[in-house]
Formats: sequence, structure tokens, C-alpha cells
Amino acid sequence: FKFKGEELPRLTKASSAISLLEAEDSIQPIYKVLKGFYFRERWEKIYFSIDSGAELPMPDEEFKNRWLGNCPTLGSMRENPDDPKLYRAYMLQECYRTEFDRVKALFQEMFPQVIDIRLGALGDFSDVLPPQYSRQDVLVLGIREEGIEKWILERRLSEGMLRVLNYLFEITLAPSDSVIVIDEIENSLGINCLPQLIEHLLSRGDMQFILTSHHPYIINNIPMKYWKLVTRKGSEVTVKDTSSIKGLDTNSLLSGFVQLTNLEEYEEAIQ
Repeated sequence: FKFKGEELPRLTKASSAISLLEAEDSIQPIYKVLKGFYFRERWEKIYFSIDSGAELPMPDEEFKNRWLGNCPTLGSMRENPDDPKLYRAYMLQECYRTEFDRVKALFQEMFPQVIDIRLGALGDFSDVLPPQYSRQDVLVLGIREEGIEKWILERRLSEGMLRVLNYLFEITLAPSDSVIVIDEIENSLGINCLPQLIEHLLSRGDMQFILTSHHPYIINNIPMKYWKLVTRKGSEVTVKDTSSIKGLDTNSLLSGFVQLTNLEEYEEAIQ
């Protein structure tokens, strides 16, 4: 391809062109922005899987004091998003209990059978583990459900529960001015989870969220006047207001959305 009008030799496929050209003055701002991205898996494990051996040591008092020295406020903790999420969730529990209890309350709204969430040493959950796992030097997370005496650890939680916990902690601990992109936010979530989760997103007015979704709750809560029809042919992107689309059912948001997805512009996807 060309850069500043000059054709470049073939570049390695192991790195992006932006990374390879980062020393160029015109590329540096783009490179700096992209370096600020934190990529998460489909759902990131809140903590290690017992069978994986990827253990996180249980924080001691020296660790807590050192952490508080570096992150004396919730805002400063949010500015260190590359720290292990389990540590950040644990310090939220230990030092910012109001915020932790808020996360717990939201989780309980979505899963009313849950009566408690706690992070602690693996040995504290020894009633659900074989003796060889009863260790005090490993940090884990567990939940308690109504009618069940024993704690439930991560490997026994449903994918939906794990995903909700991940979202709640991720959003609560994200830095101000973050832009969070979530693809198909409703995936693996129960029908009752999405409204509360969206409310949690909206509570962070200092952040921006870009979501993709086909869920009726999302569709029915965005007025049609804000809808845009976006098409692309090669590198040319066209954006139209829905008011320019003839015959669109304006009386039903869901019906109008289905009409949009069946327009001839989408028959061949990207052209």
C-alpha cells in the first residue's frame, strides 16, 4: 500500500502497519491512542481456574498498604486497568465497600437467589473443595445462594453469571473517559439481566459505550430519530437518517428495526 504517496515494500504480517510506522510524526498520535486499548476475551475469568494453576497470591497486609500507597482513592485505582481484575475487585471489597456493595446489589437484582459474594483465601472455601485445595495463599471469589449452605466457586458458575460479574466489575473499575466497546452485549445473559446492566452502564456518565445488539430492550429504548442507516461500498461510507427511508413503520420501534435489517442495502453486506 501507499504511505504519503509512496508505495511501501511488503510489510510483515506479524505486526500492524501503524506499529511498524510508529516513529513517523503523522502516525505517532494514532499509535498512542491504539496503545490505550485493553482487549478482553469473550468473558474474562474473574480469577484463576483451580485446574489451570494460574494462581493469584492472597494479598497480605504489606500488599494492601503498598496498594493503597499507589491507589489511595477509587479514582486512582481506576487509572490502573492493567492490574489483575481479581486484585482490583478484592481491594474494592476491602477499601471501597460502598462501591463493592453496589456491585453485589446489582448482581442480586439479576440473580435474586444469590445472598452473598465474597473474595478471600481459597482455604476459606474449604467446605466445597478437596483437602489438597485448602490453601490460605490463593485468592478466589465465591457466591452463596439461598437454600445452599456451601459457597459456589467460579468453575461452577454459569456463563451468564460470569459474564455479568465481569461487566459489573469492569465498568465499576474502568478509568474516567474510557470508551468501552461491547459486541452483542446480550449474549449469554438471561432475559432479566439486560435492563439492570444497561442502567449500570448509564450510571457512569464519565464514560462512553459503543454496543452492538439485536435485543428488543435496546431497540425499544432508542428513539427512532436517533437511528442511522450506515452502508459501505469499498472505502466510501454513507450515513442516512431514518427519516429519509420511505415506508418505514414509525409506530413500532421493533417493527421499524426489522424493516431496516431487510432493506436491499443489506442483501450483499459490504460491497
